[in-house]
Amino acid sequence: MSTPVSVSGSTARARDRRLLGRTPAATLSGLLVLASLGAGAAPALAQPGAGAASVVRPHVAPDQPENPADSTTPAEPSLPEQLEEAVESEAAATVSGHADPTSRSERAELASGGSLWIPFAVPTGTTPLEFTAQVSLLAGDPEARVQVSSERRHLGTVSPADGEIRLALSGEDVFDGTVNLVFSLPWDTGRVCWVASETAQREQGTRIAITDASLDYAGEAAPPETVDTFLSPWVERVDVVTGGDPELLGAGLSAVAAAAHRLGNGSSVSLDAPAAEEVSPVEQRVIAFEAGNGPTATRIDADDRGVPRLIVSGAPEELATAAAALGSAGLPLASAAQTEGLASAAATHPDDALSLTLDELGTASVSLRGYGVTDSFISVPQDAFGGPVDGYTLHLTGAVSTIESVTIASAEVLWNDVLVDTLPVDAAEPRIDREIEIPASSVEASNGLVVRLTAVAAGGECIDESLLPQVRLDLDTRASTVTAHRGQAARPGFDRFPQTLGGALTVATGSDSPSTAEVQAAGSVVAALQRVSSRQLAITVDSAQQLIDSSRPGLLVGATAEQANALRTPLRLDHFRTFAPSGSTELTVAVDQPYAALMALESGDRDLLVVGGWAPEGSAPDDLIASVTGDLDGTDWYSLSGVLRFQAEGDDEPELLDINAVVPQQEYRDDYTWLAWAAAGALVLLLVIVAIAAASRRRRLVATRQVEAEAASAASTTQVGAAEEGSAGTRSAAAVDPDAVAAAPTGDSAVGADAAVDPGADEAERRTDGS
Repeated sequence: MSTPVSVSGSTARARDRRLLGRTPAATLSGLLVLASLGAGAAPALAQPGAGAASVVRPHVAPDQPENPADSTTPAEPSLPEQLEEAVESEAAATVSGHADPTSRSERAELASGGSLWIPFAVPTGTTPLEFTAQVSLLAGDPEARVQVSSERRHLGTVSPADGEIRLALSGEDVFDGTVNLVFSLPWDTGRVCWVASETAQREQGTRIAITDASLDYAGEAAPPETVDTFLSPWVERVDVVTGGDPELLGAGLSAVAAAAHRLGNGSSVSLDAPAAEEVSPVEQRVIAFEAGNGPTATRIDADDRGVPRLIVSGAPEELATAAAALGSAGLPLASAAQTEGLASAAATHPDDALSLTLDELGTASVSLRGYGVTDSFISVPQDAFGGPVDGYTLHLTGAVSTIESVTIASAEVLWNDVLVDTLPVDAAEPRIDREIEIPASSVEASNGLVVRLTAVAAGGECIDESLLPQVRLDLDTRASTVTAHRGQAARPGFDRFPQTLGGALTVATGSDSPSTAEVQAAGSVVAALQRVSSRQLAITVDSAQQLIDSSRPGLLVGATAEQANALRTPLRLDHFRTFAPSGSTELTVAVDQPYAALMALESGDRDLLVVGGWAPEGSAPDDLIASVTGDLDGTDWYSLSGVLRFQAEGDDEPELLDINAVVPQQEYRDDYTWLAWAAAGALVLLLVIVAIAAASRRRRLVATRQVEAEAASAASTTQVGAAEEGSAGTRSAAAVDPDAVAAAPTGDSAVGADAAVDPGADEAERRTDGS
């Protein structure tokens, strides 16, 4: 069951815009769009995942009476040119429809004087048979009549008292593959009262709710026959398969981004996930990649369950661009099942393109008319401007009709539910030309601009609206602009995504061979980011070290403890953690429970998403990794807050922690760095002293050895001279007296005799010997 979506009155309020744009994708049946038919409001609701091009244009039926209550016959509104243009455009083609006859819990409210329309995509080869829904009264007249029409004919009138809507359909109600159902609720009495009176609340207060809308159809849906029609608007699940080949990770992630961008919020896109238990060849698709050689080639077949499968083969380095082409606006050129050379270059979005018109933001018309309160909603996603923004300047131009004295009218401009300015509604100033500054404190990742017209009859009585002059306010959507100021308004955390990406996402894994759970986690995060991105993300894959060393924003899946420390993540991937709840004392705790976390952090001048965990035996278990990331496929990214999505073993579900709830672990250690620096300084000083002492000792030793060597050399020279002189004297004595030579002592006696004669020679000889 999805969260009920509520839209009050005849228009879409900014507070409800967040709900409509962020309903879990798995339960969406179609896009519920409100338009004020009797009052002429023209709100436009954008699908965040599909971007500005996928905004469905509102409409005003030209043949609807200005005061439906004065008409005695049911009005039969036809779809105007604005709706026809939307249906024919790629925007309409990307709106996710639902052809399955099961009911959904999508909810919308309709008030007096307003209308809403619901588009349903009809599978090729089938014919719609019946539309069913539940209708209930929220306030006002239980007998109020709701008129229901398709594009070409009036289908019937229902009342809240009926409780159920059952309307027969046929092929006549299908236009360009879509059934567009329009619901309108006329004014209760046709009288306009003083806005502050209780009478006005009673007479203009009827509100009804429509829920569980579904469409039954007959026939067998034709399988896709071309690459262009493979991702049809009624597709709800896409399984991208790479077979666990790391070389194909880039292609798989690019295909995830392309499919999520093309199908919008009404789809579930996964990477290498287990096959679905329930099989529906109409609503399911498989995109499989095969590594090979040469240019890319495509072919279409069916897997063993009968689900249509698109096989893309070729060189791994070429497959990523082929996958990105699956979300391209030029895909209709691929009008065959077998193609070659499919590729799409990444779009360039210069940072200086900071000014967009309301038309470029997806709102083709802003025309407010009639009495009561009417308004128009314009979606302003921050990432549409190519990067983070810390303020806006609105320039609104247009005109208002002449206001008679019997009418009191005012116009307000609201930004994210906050009044930022009032526009002049005065006969003296028919032209509107106003600049409005939006400060950083009012900037969100996805912003809502509302222009609201309030017109009432002067005095306290209720007056027949047909007797009052027309009240109208129109804005020139091609001249009115929103100019962004580059900067960062959001604090670090999930709130900085997707705008911080600038349309490009670098993905890395902690190891060269990521586990299946890590690959699935990467696909889940990419799909979640794509659904809130106004443009298709350009995906690149790098190594973990390349991402750590770079200055680009990105996603690291399966991070190790060393990689987390290098990035200074909010939570260390280790067995102990430090918590510091706001207003509480700091707590450090060591645990042996495995855990996993999805972290959003600021690293240097860029923002990163990191998926990792810890367990006593090593990395985090796959089931915890899957838990903190896997359900992102059905969770709106904007529901994430803070910096950390954490789950420990035994926890029922992940928990979101704010930026003040976890002390960045690296910074926690840095609190005591002065001790480390003091110890390091003392060690360095000690080493310097030891080095100086050693050098001095070495110099003394060298000097001593040099002196001793010189003395030894001199003594050796003296000894040699004395020995030569003694030898010469002996030879002379022997020649004179041979008997004396024979009687001369030998061996030690001779040495002793020499020593007795020359003691210095003996000392020199001992020094030479080292004794």
